[in-house]
Amino acid sequence: MAGVCSGLILGNMDVNTSDEEVIARCLKGDSDAFAVIVRRYQARFLRLAGGALTDAASAQDVVQETFIKAYTRLNQYRPETSFPSWLYTVFSNCLKDDLRRRKRQGGLLDRLRDYLLIEYETPEPEPETPDTSWIRPALSQLSEKQRICVLLRDIEQMEMSKVAEKLGINETTVRVHLMRGRKKLREIYEREVRKQ
Repeated sequence: MAGVCSGLILGNMDVNTSDEEVIARCLKGDSDAFAVIVRRYQARFLRLAGGALTDAASAQDVVQETFIKAYTRLNQYRPETSFPSWLYTVFSNCLKDDLRRRKRQGGLLDRLRDYLLIEYETPEPEPETPDTSWIRPALSQLSEKQRICVLLRDIEQMEMSKVAEKLGINETTVRVHLMRGRKKLREIYEREVRKQ
């Protein structure tokens, strides 16, 4: 499995190879082919896990666990189901398990403050770069559903129907959470940032 998460570039597989073709090769014993799946989904899952956890190392652990579980359970994937949805479900379950573990271990209140708000180390912004430091604390003031909807729709650029599907709610409810979340963010910006 070490080869699975190594990010190897396979010369005989390119970006045009479908997930289903890659999975078929894995199921025939080509374990290295799974590196293609890792490359396709790793960055997205790291962003989502990073937003839910308090440090990048924990996010990486959850994402690695996701790929290990997905790889070992590939035979359970059914082609009539969308592969990204199936993989997202595996990821979601790994993330929920990690959050439950953290809750049992204590310190949840500290973690809730940063829930879905991890910020990877980035260089100091240039002086002309707009100040975005207010966004992380502002997001923490949204409800969990509002925050997730804003992250999936506005940051991940996920279609409304996909957001609804991922959260198990209808599109109208997603729109309500988005509207309220965006409104609250605008209010926070006007009150705490623009006045400076």
